[in-house]
Amino acid sequence: MKQAVNIRLKVSTSAALAVGILFSFQSSITLAACGSDEEWGDRFSDLKEKVQNHYKSGTISELTREQFCFKVYDNHAQKAHEYEELQQAIADVIPVEFDRPVIDLRFIFNNGSLSKGEMPGEEQTIGILGGTGPLSDASLVNIITKHVNLEEPEFHKMRLRDAFMIHLYSLPPPRSGSQYVYSPDWLGRLAGPGLPGTVDEGFMSHGYRNYYMASNTAHTKRQTLIDVSNGLQIAARVNLIYWASAGFSLPKVPNIAHLPKDLLDKIIESDVPQRQKENILILGTKEAWNKKLYKGLMEDKGISYKRLKTSDEQDNMQEYIDKIKQGTATENELENLYNKIFELASTYGTNNVLLSCTELPLGLKKYIKTQKNGVKTLSKAGYNDIIVYDSEEMFAEIIVDNINDYFYYN
Repeated sequence: MKQAVNIRLKVSTSAALAVGILFSFQSSITLAACGSDEEWGDRFSDLKEKVQNHYKSGTISELTREQFCFKVYDNHAQKAHEYEELQQAIADVIPVEFDRPVIDLRFIFNNGSLSKGEMPGEEQTIGILGGTGPLSDASLVNIITKHVNLEEPEFHKMRLRDAFMIHLYSLPPPRSGSQYVYSPDWLGRLAGPGLPGTVDEGFMSHGYRNYYMASNTAHTKRQTLIDVSNGLQIAARVNLIYWASAGFSLPKVPNIAHLPKDLLDKIIESDVPQRQKENILILGTKEAWNKKLYKGLMEDKGISYKRLKTSDEQDNMQEYIDKIKQGTATENELENLYNKIFELASTYGTNNVLLSCTELPLGLKKYIKTQKNGVKTLSKAGYNDIIVYDSEEMFAEIIVDNINDYFYYN
């Protein structure tokens, strides 16, 4: 699996604007850090109970955007499952994603080279930026940990060339002007350089080996995020006191993989019949539809595709996605989504569908079947089977392939 390409240094107008925003709020910001007083270890059930107690007592708003930190050193797959249950419990009582807690979650895989409580370095860390859809993020890391650690623990350690860490940062982004106003520290948490007066650097400034965005739609802003992170770090180094405290280090430009591009490469390189790689119907968010994310990528790679033609069709699909994100979709609504996909496939004359929003496979989990050859399908009486390209599963496979390349003996 090819590694993510290094991105050229560039400071854009948006980065300069972001620097101004962060500096203007700097006097009132104290970024939440993951110190010993704030850490919850791997006790996801304890936070789940805390969330439920706050809801029962009518004080759930006290958890809005509060940061909670977790570190998992063993039983990774089981703990990832518990984390998924935690996020579902949060969604049950806090449907608006922006109001949910921020979760800093680190899975440490040790081959015996680390002492108790020690964490791997930046080059041995994979960063996953989540929060766009906390439920699908949790499902993603659940899939990853199951694939990474399939063997018995001792055999797993023998295969592990380097200790490494998967760092998921679930930071729900503001989606409106008012939400930006109420989250002046959001940009600093995301990409800040750890300016004087703060207690931690932003997630994208750690300089990890690779970063991944656990969202298809977020890739429409991928280059902006790179520019902003680099711009903030460069601007901070104008302050010589800060630069000296940072050891006169150079900015750490985040190496963000382009998962949608890698996903399409995976389709092209797969062993499925050519007919299953053609006329793929793209189903995803309104923003990705407006920005023509997969349309442009498929045209670049010579893949024939279908896309929803009308705004009404796309608005209808977005309604399903929003309800899955909020954790409010009923069984009846998910069944309607399942039926809708067959209707759309029939209307557009194709049996191949790309679920290009990670919430869609999450909502259709009970309907998607995996065949013996690994191909995923949807089946319904009176219709041809639909070949499903599940972006969440494929993102997880790409990340796991890179983890195996980096940290394991073949």
